[in-house]
Amino acid sequence: MKFRFPIVIIDEDFRSENTSGLGIRALADAMEKEGMEVLGVTSYGDLSQFAQQQSRASAFILSIDDEEFGEGTDEESDFALKPLRAFVEEIRYKIASDEFEFSKHAVDRSILRQIRVHEVKEAIANGQLIEDYPNDKYGPSCLICGSTQAGRPIHVQCSYPTRMLIKIITVYDPAPEQWNDDFTTRRIDSND
Repeated sequence: MKFRFPIVIIDEDFRSENTSGLGIRALADAMEKEGMEVLGVTSYGDLSQFAQQQSRASAFILSIDDEEFGEGTDEESDFALKPLRAFVEEIRYKIASDEFEFSKHAVDRSILRQIRVHEVKEAIANGQLIEDYPNDKYGPSCLICGSTQAGRPIHVQCSYPTRMLIKIITVYDPAPEQWNDDFTTRRIDSND
C-alpha cells in the first residue's frame, strides 16, 4: 500500500530569476522527478491562508536566506520564523479551541477503547501526521499519531482542518504487531 505525502516548499524567491529562485525551482523539479508530489509553493505572507487550504501536506521545506536572519540575533531569528510558527499554530488551533466533532463511529470506538476526549486532544496537540487520505470516500482525512500526557500512544483519523469543524473519524490504540516501535509506520506483512 502506498500513501501520498505531499511536500510544500515555502520560499519568497521561488518566482525570482536570481540564484535562490533558480535553485529552489530546481529542487522542486528534482523532487517531482523522484515521484514526490510537490503540493504548492508560496511566500511567507501566504502561510495563514495556505494552512487552511493545503493542510494535507506532510512535509514543509522552508527556505530562509542569510539576509532574512540579518546578523542572527534572537530578535531577527524570531522575526524570520514568526510566519512559520503562525502556520503551525493555525493547523492545531481548531482542536485546541474545541472546533471539532466526533463521528458516531468515533464515539462508539472511544467508549469501547476507553479513550477520553482530553486524550484525543493531547494526541493531536503533540502528534504527527503519519498517513494521508486525500481521496477518502467521506472527504479528505489524515491519520495522526500522538501520545497522551500519560504516555499512551493513540491514533486519530480526522478530517482536514478546512472544514468548519474538524471531524474525528476514528480513534484507537495502535497494535504493536501492525506498527513499528513508535507507531508511525505500518509493518510490512511478508505475505503481501
